[in-house]
Amino acid sequence: MRVTQQTAPLQIAEICSLIVDAYFRWATARANAQRNRKDVQILSQLDCQQLRDIGLTRGQIESFVAERSLERTSPGSESWSRS
Repeated sequence: MRVTQQTAPLQIAEICSLIVDAYFRWATARANAQRNRKDVQILSQLDCQQLRDIGLTRGQIESFVAERSLERTSPGSESWSRS
């Protein structure tokens, strides 16, 4: 497609829209990850009986934490690529 004075503003608007969409996807994923960490921290403080009362086991919490830890340190993850 040839860029003209008429088409350039449309292309810039499309690029800006893609950037904004990508930012919101990233911000949503980050907020979800922070909420998950907070939830796991709260659940980790409960004793085994309290966990049973809500239908969970200590092993499930530990497995989730271990799985998330592996995801964070695997190639392609944000924290792995920064280290």
